[in-house]
Amino acid sequence: MLIILLLWVMASAFIGWGASARGRSFWLWFTVSMVFDPLFGAVLYAMVVKSK
Repeated sequence: MLIILLLWVMASAFIGWGASARGRSFWLWFTVSMVFDPLFGAVLYAMVVKSK
């Protein structure tokens, strides 16, 4: 269980760092990924970036 939680946090942090590198808020995308799902956060981020 601890390994799954650690992977979840690491995946969410990775999405946050990717967003931060592109001028978006790290904490916003990290939180979205933590609350919902890292995969959902990544897909949502990709949709937001494409629409702008």
